[in-house]
Amino acid sequence: MYSNDIMEDIQKMYGNDDPERLKDLIDRFSISDYNIKDDIVDSPSHYTSSKFETIEIIEEVTKGYEDGFVAHCVGTSIKYLSRAPFKHDNSFEDISKAKKYLEFALKHLNESDS
Repeated sequence: MYSNDIMEDIQKMYGNDDPERLKDLIDRFSISDYNIKDDIVDSPSHYTSSKFETIEIIEEVTKGYEDGFVAHCVGTSIKYLSRAPFKHDNSFEDISKAKKYLEFALKHLNESDS
């Protein structure tokens, strides 16, 4: 639920050993401003909400592309599609971004074939 670092820091700041009181303080604390490496950096919830982490899917899918730019565009598209229902209230923005990156890839492939 909460990382031990947050619990320890709030306990130091407020000197309260009561676990329920600490949880109440944490709920009031601006968690989004707090550096939670394990969640925000290492495994953000909007990328780990399925059976596989998004980075694993991107790595597997992009192995098949010889062109680095196309692989990047496909991987970025996967990133936006996988997080769309979890990161924002409305999926439209992330789905639109995914579409744009696929358009970049298609344009690049089309120009490469010419």
